[in-house]
Amino acid sequence: MNIHILISILIFIVQNVYGYDNLTNPNSTSSTKLLYNYLVNNFGKKIISGQVGSAGYLETEEFDYIKKITGKTPAMFNVDFIFESLDHDWKPDDSIADMVLAWWKKYEGKGILHAQWHWNKKGSDGQVSFYTKNVDFDITKALIEGTNEYKSIMADMDYIASQIKILQDKDIPIIWRPLHEASGGWFWWGAKGPEPCVALYKMMYERFTKVHKLNNLIWCWNGGIGNWYPGDEYVDIISEDVYDKHSSFASKYNSLLNQVGNKKIIALSENGSLPDIESCMKERITWSFFCTWNNEYILNNSDNIYNTPEYIKSVYNSNYVITQSDLPSFATKSLDYEVKTVSNGFPTCKSCDVTATGTDGVSLWGWENEKSCKIDKDRCFNLNNKLINNNVSTLNGTMESTGINNSTNMMFTLLLLLLLLIFNQ
Repeated sequence: MNIHILISILIFIVQNVYGYDNLTNPNSTSSTKLLYNYLVNNFGKKIISGQVGSAGYLETEEFDYIKKITGKTPAMFNVDFIFESLDHDWKPDDSIADMVLAWWKKYEGKGILHAQWHWNKKGSDGQVSFYTKNVDFDITKALIEGTNEYKSIMADMDYIASQIKILQDKDIPIIWRPLHEASGGWFWWGAKGPEPCVALYKMMYERFTKVHKLNNLIWCWNGGIGNWYPGDEYVDIISEDVYDKHSSFASKYNSLLNQVGNKKIIALSENGSLPDIESCMKERITWSFFCTWNNEYILNNSDNIYNTPEYIKSVYNSNYVITQSDLPSFATKSLDYEVKTVSNGFPTCKSCDVTATGTDGVSLWGWENEKSCKIDKDRCFNLNNKLINNNVSTLNGTMESTGINNSTNMMFTLLLLLLLLIFNQ
């Protein structure tokens, strides 16, 4: 075979089979690069475990429950900026920045932070919500400079950026998932179709990276595919939220794969039922991570219709699932800093119109209807957060990588083969 043809084939393999996009932000911090490389190197081999805590908090009873029945702690911790919008009257006693600083130090950087933002906005009737059905906040007006809507979203973004900047100062990386589930239309940012939503996402990307110089974010797009996709230059991870019964969720995965090919990490950013890990591996549906929703999706007992204790235990003890004890430290700066004593819990308000209830019958999402009540500290409670023992056993087991794997050994092998072909001519 002609040497030029061989070289072309090898270059194609490197760029398309084992190739992947670098972080979209070339100024990413050291820890952000460490985390991203870890995600890439494990993609196709194992699946990272993740869990969502109570809304607005970081490490709540869901983590204690998983630890109790499995002996493991999830590798990924999710936090929601749900109460951080300036339109929202109620906020937890502790800022998200304080919670994350305490968490980062507690685990010595051996944890992955995943964040979304249920972006509460005030409508023309004064109601504050993120649901399309509850608020008439108009995203199209928010994109027009000088409008009240524009000023409002800019103020929100600048405030959120100030919180993230505190974490960047400690070089704490975040998988950042804004404007999630946009294509569903049930949130105001997706109510007017893909064009304004994508424009808002790009606006946020530019403002965060270029104006606020936030370089600790790994940008995760969860808003949809096709016309909803903002473009490879704005996306580091593409993800889907799936609330189907246990399976590999192959059709959802393949839809994302068809959108990005082998250039992006593919993740399960929310799930109700845990994925069937064995099916995932057999079918090569290798999600980078899963992140189970909170409360009744993970808690309760053997009657849980989403995840029984036995099923949770089988997933967390799978050789193909990464838990917290398997992680390296992503810390690149000193952990010798003072942290506030933070309390974790979630607010409840029994006089609100209940839009969703937990297993205790207390409203979990009642604060969305601010016409019914205004939440204050006297009507809320905190759950005592127990320290989770880090000393859990390390999982063993490997799997041959498929798809988008940034294997250094493979790259060196291909380059050596290329050199041998050249010198043997």
